[in-house]
Amino acid sequence: SFNSGIGPNNIVYDIQINNSQIYIGGLFTKYNNSESKFIARLFEDGSIDESFYANEIQGTVYDINISNGNILVGGEFGLVSLNSDGTESINFVKPEINGDVFAVEREPNGLIIIAGNFTNVNGHTMNSIARLNSDGSPDLSFDVGQGPNSSVNALSIDEDGVLIGGNFITVDGLSSRRIARLNFDGKLDRTFSVGSGFDGPVKSIHKRIDGRYLIGGSFGTYNDSEQNNITIINRSGDIYNNKLNMLGLNGTIYSLFELPGGSSSFGGAFTKQLDERGYNNFAIVDHLSSIQPAVLSIQFVRDQYELVINGEPNQVYSIHYSDNLHDWNILTNLSMPANGNKIIQLGPFDGNRYFRAVHDE
Repeated sequence: SFNSGIGPNNIVYDIQINNSQIYIGGLFTKYNNSESKFIARLFEDGSIDESFYANEIQGTVYDINISNGNILVGGEFGLVSLNSDGTESINFVKPEINGDVFAVEREPNGLIIIAGNFTNVNGHTMNSIARLNSDGSPDLSFDVGQGPNSSVNALSIDEDGVLIGGNFITVDGLSSRRIARLNFDGKLDRTFSVGSGFDGPVKSIHKRIDGRYLIGGSFGTYNDSEQNNITIINRSGDIYNNKLNMLGLNGTIYSLFELPGGSSSFGGAFTKQLDERGYNNFAIVDHLSSIQPAVLSIQFVRDQYELVINGEPNQVYSIHYSDNLHDWNILTNLSMPANGNKIIQLGPFDGNRYFRAVHDE
């Protein structure tokens, strides 16, 4: 079980899980009374991994990005690249950034996008967003012109481009209130239609498995439609019909995530209401996910066993089997047809056998 003990002695702004290792970043200087300034690595049981010590981090951590053993850390100190033990990477030259880095993401080709509240990177004018080469040098081919006119708090990169959210109301002089999509050359993507946009800051963006975006922040409307601090938008920018207002999240949403198994989590500065509706600062809500778990059943037909799978159409599942619920083997991988139903012939077998379907994200 997970037991953090006293835990961190101040605010945590970001949590990342990588191969059962848990990274936390924020304003803290100790974790469970052990010195760990601004960033820490935890074991699965919640205890601190003292083999990880990042002496180069000297200030609040806002975002952590992990890829192939390399750890990028954004904060009030700019951007730092760490090895897996917390030492500074010698293959990355820390860029000179005149402000905070609130978000950091990597493109599939290894290029790095940073966003925050800054105007200059290595002597080049770059307002609130910039792209870096893998060695930390600015990539000047990423040209956002005047850029956003205020800070960028959140990023999401996919095949459509770079989705940004923040406090801005224009990008390169063009209206795009608090959310915008950039092409990979840095130019504003005008096909992403936000209408009148958000009436308050966007703090977090998470791309769901179905391609839509969960958006959190401190807002009351999106494109003149009531959306209290959280909403879902389509890849085109228009609202996806949702009932998230029923959650009663009455304060800023700083973090949100879609969990395997059909749930979603939210963290922020919200409280329960007097009638006990809502949540205090953190919530995990079941049955609120773009991909619901597959339902499995066994039927016996003509002296043969069949495994019946009901799942999400056009999604890929890995079907596992076990004789003891401990050791699992792969039976097959399958893509669900349009009707969401699939039958696998198992043949005869003796004893107990268990099956599960794991969604391939």
